[in-house]
Amino acid sequence: MKCDRWAWALLHGGQNALLQSAYQGRAAVGSGTACAATERGARIMKTWLSYVKQGFARKIPADAISGMDQLPSDIRRNLKHIYPFVLGHWREGTLGATLIFMGTALSFPQPLISRYFVDTVIMGRRLNLLAGVVILMVAISACSTLCGLLQQFYVARFEQRHPGEPARPRAASS
Repeated sequence: MKCDRWAWALLHGGQNALLQSAYQGRAAVGSGTACAATERGARIMKTWLSYVKQGFARKIPADAISGMDQLPSDIRRNLKHIYPFVLGHWREGTLGATLIFMGTALSFPQPLISRYFVDTVIMGRRLNLLAGVVILMVAISACSTLCGLLQQFYVARFEQRHPGEPARPRAASS
C-alpha cells in the first residue's frame, strides 16, 4: 500500500519524499487510521514548511534605533538635561570613579603576593620574609576594603542627588 510507504518515509526521516508525494497530489491507497494520520502529518508538515519559508522570505523592517541621522541630536538633547546635574556634582562623581579605579588597582597585586608567599617564603623556607609578606597582604586587603566602602558610599550619595539640590548643604546664616 502507498500509505505504508508514506508512514515508512515519515518515520525514517524521508520528509522530502513524503512532501514530494503530497505536492504531486498522490493520494494514499487504503484505509485506516495509520493512513489518515500519515496524510494529516504530511499536511501539517507542508503547512509548517510554508510558514517557515514565508518567515524567511519576509523583509526585515528598518531599525529605528540604529538610524545614525538622528543620533547626534538625541545625544545632545540628553546631555543638555544631564549637564546641570553633572556640573553641580562632578566632585562626588569623580571621587567615586577614582575610588572604583583604586579598588580595582589594589586587587591586582594580591594574587602575585600570594604566589610570592607560597613559592618563596614557604617553599623556599625563608621565614625571615614571613612578617613582611603577611603585613603587605593585610595592608593591601585593608586598603582595598576601605576603597570599596568609600566607593559605595560616594557613588550612592552621587546617585541620590537631584539636579536642583546643592552639592553641599549650606550653613544657615544668622
